[in-house]
Amino acid sequence: MEPIAVVLAYLAAGYICLGTPMIFAPEAAVAIERRLLYPTSGRVRTLGVLLLLVYATPLIIAARHAQVQPGDLAQWLEGFGWLAAASGLWLVATPGPWKRFMEGFWDAASDPPMLRVIGAFRVGFGLILGQLTVFLA
Repeated sequence: MEPIAVVLAYLAAGYICLGTPMIFAPEAAVAIERRLLYPTSGRVRTLGVLLLLVYATPLIIAARHAQVQPGDLAQWLEGFGWLAAASGLWLVATPGPWKRFMEGFWDAASDPPMLRVIGAFRVGFGLILGQLTVFLA
């Protein structure tokens, strides 16, 4: 199995597992996310480090080790990994504005149908990554 397929399967499972509670219990999922991820600047920094280690690094390394052709999927995934790495570094560098942004976002999107749509997009993106995994395996 191609290393990029393993990483995509891992990310697909993560998106599906994190998006499903948002569909069935949106208020509880948001409350848990707010309580675990955004209460302090230290936790926002920890989220940024986790984003770097768990999300961006596997994408970049697997895409670098894949046998790529010009314009191949691995190049797009490596670019996505670098974008995630930049986001993680931004979270580490400026946790206060991100904390306020995410609190404002969850306040604005507190309507349960909207939260279910966000969860459906997360699960849909995970299913697309799963399909790419099957395509690459």
